[in-house]
Amino acid sequence: MKKFQLFFAFLLVSFVFVSCGDDVDCTESVLEMESEPLYEAAFDASDDYIADPSDENCKSYKDALEELLDFIKDRKQCAEESGEIEDYNEAVSALEGEIDALSC
Repeated sequence: MKKFQLFFAFLLVSFVFVSCGDDVDCTESVLEMESEPLYEAAFDASDDYIADPSDENCKSYKDALEELLDFIKDRKQCAEESGEIEDYNEAVSALEGEIDALSC
């Protein structure tokens, strides 16, 4: 379920980052390059936490999700300018919900 939620958030955010303003480079290639390591880290941490729900793995997973969330929040103007703010808000809410659900 966690992977599905994270994947869903990834898909929503991917659709949002099509156009953007001057402060943040929201071109598709730049976003993919910058976001890929964050998504991989979150997926890897999720796998580790599912395999071994220790406090250490929980904290690692939470940290990875928070880094991803910070990255996404820094690109809010992209969603606003492209008219995709509802999808953006859903993605942010999904990640915040996943973080809040963690018990560490």
